[in-house]
Amino acid sequence: LVVHSATAITTTQTVADTIHWTSFSVPNGIEVTNIGVLTGHLDYNVISAFPEPVVVNLSLPGSQTSWGAEWAQTLTIVPNTLTTGNFSLNDLSLDLSQQQGLPFNSLPLSYEILLLSSGQPVVVDSSQSVSFNFGLNNLVMDYVYGFFGTDSFALPADTSEIDLPFLDKLSGSIVFTEPSLTLSFSNQTTLG
Repeated sequence: LVVHSATAITTTQTVADTIHWTSFSVPNGIEVTNIGVLTGHLDYNVISAFPEPVVVNLSLPGSQTSWGAEWAQTLTIVPNTLTTGNFSLNDLSLDLSQQQGLPFNSLPLSYEILLLSSGQPVVVDSSQSVSFNFGLNNLVMDYVYGFFGTDSFALPADTSEIDLPFLDKLSGSIVFTEPSLTLSFSNQTTLG
């Protein structure tokens, strides 16, 4: 017996509960593990073909808001209606290193879809679904951590004369065997 549609009284139930991993493209060799978002938003378009309202619970696992909580939002979607809008991502830290086998460049989005029963008979069929479209827009980063490649350069051998006035008070000579020099530098760039 194969049933494609029926009239039934539904029960309030979870119809989906999963994490979707979004990997993004960056130049070869770059591995982003953490991003701090100063400002930006997550745009959404959601439509449900279920005959009853649904609640969509969204979260970004491993994220942290400025008040210390994980980012989470809830939408209530009425049947056969396109719901659009956006959620703020301001002052949010994102952990892109959580996916096993790909501990970089992967943003997790967790979603749970809860079907809310009206207690009335409705037509249900196997083609009913909830469709999502998401976009990250107007992002301004505070920081981006990860591995951004390596670059080597050779410094030519050289000697340098350093004038240290206190040495004028000593007689004889001082020789430094195997001297070393440490160079510290910082690099900053912007995206966009």
